[in-house]
Amino acid sequence: MLFCIYEYEAIKNKTSKKFKTVKAFCEYHNFSRQNFLKIYHRWNQHPDMNSLVPQKRAPRFAARRTDLQIEDEVVLLRKSFLNRYVISQVLKSKAITISSSTVYNIFRRNGLNKLVRVKSELPNFSKSNRR
Repeated sequence: MLFCIYEYEAIKNKTSKKFKTVKAFCEYHNFSRQNFLKIYHRWNQHPDMNSLVPQKRAPRFAARRTDLQIEDEVVLLRKSFLNRYVISQVLKSKAITISSSTVYNIFRRNGLNKLVRVKSELPNFSKSNRR
């Protein structure tokens, strides 16, 4: 990738013998201009080989997770056969602002996104039981 940076700078200075434009340069190397410029600007800030390696993102779930008490309340409301829209409205009436998509994600984490109603035990009135 370092040779690409030197070639890009040669194109900017109009001293490149291979490419006239940056567009032709990016098409030849088969990468998008936006991604290359992101790496190039990272190289300009810190001219180190580690800046050319793809960067990792920090985990987001720890800071953005809903409170456990709210999650428990959502699970209890779901077990009483309420859907996500009704649950978000019930919690808004209790001054807890939560979106329906967050409620759905709580359902998924707890395995409650598809509920099956429990069938009551009714006597079997099939033809074989009739007299």
